[in-house]
Amino acid sequence: MDSHQERDRFSPISSDRPFRPLSTKDESLFKLGSDLTELSQEYENFIEGGGSDDFEPSNPLIQVGDDIEDTADVPVVAIEAVASGETEVLIRDLEALGLQNSVSFGRIANGLLPIDALENLENLNTLKFARPAYRPVTNIGATTSQGDISMRSDIARNTFGVDGSGVTVGALSDSYDFLGDADKDVVSGDLPGVGNPFGNTTPVNVLRDLSSGSDEGRAILQLVHDVAPGAELAFHTANLDDDTALAGEDYTAQSGTLTFVGGDQRKRSSSKSSAIPTLNRTKPSLSI
Repeated sequence: MDSHQERDRFSPISSDRPFRPLSTKDESLFKLGSDLTELSQEYENFIEGGGSDDFEPSNPLIQVGDDIEDTADVPVVAIEAVASGETEVLIRDLEALGLQNSVSFGRIANGLLPIDALENLENLNTLKFARPAYRPVTNIGATTSQGDISMRSDIARNTFGVDGSGVTVGALSDSYDFLGDADKDVVSGDLPGVGNPFGNTTPVNVLRDLSSGSDEGRAILQLVHDVAPGAELAFHTANLDDDTALAGEDYTAQSGTLTFVGGDQRKRSSSKSSAIPTLNRTKPSLSI
């Protein structure tokens, strides 16, 4: 076996797909996506321009650095790589290209890859696609739940270009805004409504709230809004023991006057009544 055959046997780069280095004429690399492609091009231009070792990408959400473990003086980028097959095999291929601090979850491998190795990723048969491990920021609003990451909904939004638009998600719990401050959650972007800074201005449709409770329903909808910021939200209390009567839902609103003639108020047994039609009631309404 000659040296070329030996190299192809152990190389993570497909031997039947010739290596094609990144050039300024490349519009994009399929497996890298636009952000990593742009980063690779920026770094190439940086090196060609004789830049110093303090390279900074134009995208502030991309995490780059140097002097990390064995990659001293070699700028690296934090990446997430999705395996086309076995994740362990992908990690070995990435480590052959210089990946450091590798960890994995399911079919996703994370680590620090030398920026100048990005151009080799599109030739890895074990790689489906790669993207930056973006700098931690809130997805929507002041707080983003870890559920957004653990469910991989962040990947789904980016991969399929979906955000929940056209779907209504309802929550059942004790209360929504008994404790107040739901309007502040809208202003911070944690809930949709008028004044939402991200343009999600359709308010939560509160069908029925509770006159007590912990506002767990609002917390649930904040989580939903993280995962699907384009979805419309609705809430109804799940407390079926609430005896608060609501006009239009529990009774038909009526207006009128009860008149007491002179001396009636002095009679302890005097009373007046007015009939108020009830709607869909399975138990008696309280009278006031």
